[in-house]
Amino acid sequence: MDGTVIRCKLDLMLRLIDTTTGDVVNEGDVRFYWNDVYLRSIAKDEGVHIFLNHGRDNGLMHIEVKGYDPKDVEIDYEKLNEGLPGIDVFLIPSESTYRGGGVITFAGRLPKLEKIEAIKVSKPVCSISDFNAKKGIMSLFLPGKRLVMDDVHYGLVNTQNQTYEHFTVTEAVSDATVRLKEPLKEPFQVNAPICRVIFGSVDPKGNFILRVRDNGGDQNHLFRIVVDGEERFLNVDMEHLNGVKLSAAKPRPEPEPEPAKEG
Repeated sequence: MDGTVIRCKLDLMLRLIDTTTGDVVNEGDVRFYWNDVYLRSIAKDEGVHIFLNHGRDNGLMHIEVKGYDPKDVEIDYEKLNEGLPGIDVFLIPSESTYRGGGVITFAGRLPKLEKIEAIKVSKPVCSISDFNAKKGIMSLFLPGKRLVMDDVHYGLVNTQNQTYEHFTVTEAVSDATVRLKEPLKEPFQVNAPICRVIFGSVDPKGNFILRVRDNGGDQNHLFRIVVDGEERFLNVDMEHLNGVKLSAAKPRPEPEPEPAKEG
């Protein structure tokens, strides 16, 4: 009797993450729609969903997860790893969520707004020790234990300017070093805090939503927005949002010119 060979090809892997906590989302009530057509996934541990024999055409993945706002993700295979095409999808908990505690919502509209995100400066995950630009490797000061920087997106804070540089981790090289997707562009101070990025959402008309967990205590966040291609920053107390306007955000200060050399 001839054996039957069944071939499967992994065409896409999505990892669902709660953007307010960094925790993976293992909710069972999940639906995926590929270009408006329902698409079945295979659920794995750690919030991972894989798609087999789907093909590798670019398109739009619409994701619906119980307890979270719907999410649209543009799939562009030219930007993904050919061997293991995977994407981390950061979900915003809905106001009616029952897992992880309540949320605080900051919403509004700002014309020409392209991106909105924030970090909680008072809650760093670690701090920077050094950066090797040639190798793209960042060395870290850790909070007394091994750090697993698997949330991918972080902000390196400039406390003097009240700004931060968003960087992306591609892999852990050792217990205290990570490789970055791109070199740092801004100067930094040793021991500057590194915080996890919280993502908001923006529609084509500039309507935005950003939520954080309502866990009491300090709710001061440093917002980073992009308006018409310009990066801007704003400190926001999420417990006192009356009168807060994104239009008050200020551009990153220009670096001071180096003093002219004598002679």
